[in-house]
Amino acid sequence: MPISERALWFAGAVLAAVAAVALMAWLGGALYLAWAGLAPVHATPLTLAASARALGARADWGAGEGLRIAVSAIAPVIACGLGVFAVTTAPSRHIHGNGRWGGWFDLRRMGLAGARGLILGEAFGGFVRDGGASHVVVVAPTGAGKTSGVVIPNLLSWTGSAVTLDPKREAWTATAGWRGMHGAAYMWAPLDSEGRSCRFNPLDQISTHRARRAVDLMKLAASLIPEPANDTRWIAQSAQRLFRALALYVLDTPGAEATIGEVWRIANTPDDLQAWCHLQAITRTDLDPACAADLAAFAGAVDKERAYIVNELHNALQPWSAALVRAATAASDFRLADLRARRMAIYLALDPGDMGAYGKLLRMFFEMAADAVMRDSETHTQHRVLLLIDEFATFGRLPLIEGLMAAARGYGARIMIVCQALSQLDDLYGVAGRNALLANAMRHLFMASPDPATSAYVSGRIGDATVATQTRSRASASGFAAGRLSTTTAQTARRLLKPEEFERLGAGRAVLLAPGAPPFRIALTPWFAVRALHRRCVAPPEIAPLAPAPPPSPFRTGVQTTRRGPRTGRRRATTRAAQGEMFGARPGSTTARANAPGPGEPPEDDDVRLLRYIDEFGENEDGPAG
Repeated sequence: MPISERALWFAGAVLAAVAAVALMAWLGGALYLAWAGLAPVHATPLTLAASARALGARADWGAGEGLRIAVSAIAPVIACGLGVFAVTTAPSRHIHGNGRWGGWFDLRRMGLAGARGLILGEAFGGFVRDGGASHVVVVAPTGAGKTSGVVIPNLLSWTGSAVTLDPKREAWTATAGWRGMHGAAYMWAPLDSEGRSCRFNPLDQISTHRARRAVDLMKLAASLIPEPANDTRWIAQSAQRLFRALALYVLDTPGAEATIGEVWRIANTPDDLQAWCHLQAITRTDLDPACAADLAAFAGAVDKERAYIVNELHNALQPWSAALVRAATAASDFRLADLRARRMAIYLALDPGDMGAYGKLLRMFFEMAADAVMRDSETHTQHRVLLLIDEFATFGRLPLIEGLMAAARGYGARIMIVCQALSQLDDLYGVAGRNALLANAMRHLFMASPDPATSAYVSGRIGDATVATQTRSRASASGFAAGRLSTTTAQTARRLLKPEEFERLGAGRAVLLAPGAPPFRIALTPWFAVRALHRRCVAPPEIAPLAPAPPPSPFRTGVQTTRRGPRTGRRRATTRAAQGEMFGARPGSTTARANAPGPGEPPEDDDVRLLRYIDEFGENEDGPAG
């Protein structure tokens, strides 16, 4: 709280106390004069003090005079106390509800009238700002002005780091220049037709600690390959393990390109992937143990299961079939781990028409950013992080966000979720999940929406007010009461804001709900109409176009897929010979002599024998012929 504001409040409290004491002194003086038979209109706040001083100067004053002064001084205090007690303990007359709109004192009591924090709108001649640690949910339909009234004002005033979705690049144009002047600004637009995008390689964000890498890659795999809630979960889980294995392989292989694009290239090899995985698992002693185990598990699966697993992995990595995506993920111009260490703003730009096929890229980015924010770090107190998730429903279900909203306050992060209607949250998370998200976000900003679920929720949260209604009736009986008009007053309940009234709220108007406070009527002023914000709009930094990614050459494993022919006697014989070659024949046997190296030839190692065995005889899924 600014010092001037604190001093103003203190001065106001002192003046109120002085006025209360003066009023009670005046009432006491008037009572004393009336008791003495004098005119009370001549009383002043100093009457009692002057009378007591004059009485003390007399030598013959009696006890009755002193008692009269004492009673006159105490009586106003007692009367005032009884009045306050009666008002505060009187039974409420709002038997149907006491709903009302919040005022400026309510805003101040809730900490929403400060000079810092997230901008939620304007009310009572100033900004409504939340400087605490609460998360915010904004519900507004398309075209309601949430970008110009909420998103851009906060990006122009937030002093920490920020990550935001910017499909139309409006926020980048209006705020990137100012944020770049006070830190760093990046725009990741993996499908920009001109290639004007910063680069972000997810594998560069993986921990360099060997014991931690497998955990980070499994989180990345779960983001790219979500598990369905049915009996086919094992396919997604196996595809996650295969992705982790291939990612560890490119990280541990000298000369390999450590990108998801390279993982996609390996997964789409025209050669025998199963035999290659088996070969790497048994020959590459330098691979991570988790990599070797996952490769061996895939190689040991039956053909039908492997087909399901590979197909699932192909679907998950389909975005990397685009050259633009491979170029935008070939390296990294920033690290998510630096969000708290230095002030930076990251804008994610993806056209709305591309959300369906490539939305998993943004979901992956936000989940990795949330995970990076929640990592223990010595620098987590330097800069707070704002995750501004616009068009929240386009990401699908984000399990990590649910947990982050409950724990992010301890990591210096705040989340602002923007969606079009509560029904979108119901479809993704169910009613119970939606209520859990709203419970973790203590500030709810609603703009007029035609969605019935949103209108009913807002009207129910605001509550009822008790309204007095009068009913007039005229007696029809004959005689003295004939034609007499009678009036009956009754108290009834009325919604403070009915659903249909909320739907007609008007442009630039919103309702702010906060637990423990009455609802507030908020005005959303566009950023360009606020001089302090408009001055911060400068040209955004230029982004050089990326070099287009070359067409990927097929990844060759060196193991060709062999067609299986009919099993003949010769096939069984050669298979037995190959079995002896692979698993070791008895010394001196015919098989051992036939496969022995010639004079001067070096002995073959296991991987060469395995390659030659598969190349000559193919796979025998039924085992060696007997």
